[in-house]
Amino acid sequence: MDAYGTRPGFIVQQNDGVQAYTQATMRGVDTWVEICNDRWPKEWKGKYNRPVVKLRISYGHPDSGGLWEQHCESQLKAVGFIMPDPEGWSVFFHPTLKLLLVVYVDDFQDVRTQRVYEEGLGIDRIKNRHGYAHRGQSISRL
Repeated sequence: MDAYGTRPGFIVQQNDGVQAYTQATMRGVDTWVEICNDRWPKEWKGKYNRPVVKLRISYGHPDSGGLWEQHCESQLKAVGFIMPDPEGWSVFFHPTLKLLLVVYVDDFQDVRTQRVYEEGLGIDRIKNRHGYAHRGQSISRL
């Protein structure tokens, strides 16, 4: 990853998937939680007695990591990323953009050309189009 990013004209960028796990949908047995009344929106007061909502993935759930990984991988593949080595976990490549991406839990590190960076293409734009919240910063600019 770092070696690919040190090539002339390439940059390395780090992005953080903010509240990434909550983007994935829970599978298996539906789990519902009761919401404390101090967390209710104003329009619920007097309308509901004990409202419950379907639980989305949360950081403490035992299946959260695997479900987030599946969700993230499917979103990346949907926009053209491939996994060069199917056995190599969390390494993706976008053949058109020549963008190399490594995902570690909810952290994204990518290497892209300066042109792709300047044109606003790459993982940050792809993530925005698919509803990801993120923070990004350039690690190196060559």
